[in-house]
Amino acid sequence: MGFRILLVGLGNRGRMWSSIVGGVEGVALSGVVEVNPATLAAYGAEHPDVPRFSDLAEALAGTASDAVLLVTPPDGHLAQAQQVFAAGLPLLAENKVPAIGFY
Repeated sequence: MGFRILLVGLGNRGRMWSSIVGGVEGVALSGVVEVNPATLAAYGAEHPDVPRFSDLAEALAGTASDAVLLVTPPDGHLAQAQQVFAAGLPLLAENKVPAIGFY
């Protein structure tokens, strides 16, 4: 079995990452986490073979993952990162950095 990634967040960027991960040989999604029920259901209709969760703790306990890819709003990253690290998994968190002007 290849490298298994748990994807957290299915907004625009999360769906983009889902496509990227799905296109890499030897890498697969072990599951996805999304709090919006409609978004999660729509994803499930397109990807019925990927386990879906609405709760990160449940997903961490219910999947065999090698790492977590966090693509959620940054204000929740600390609590989510703490859960991931408590589960003993490495984390890649995408973070939007505001533009910095130079004067």
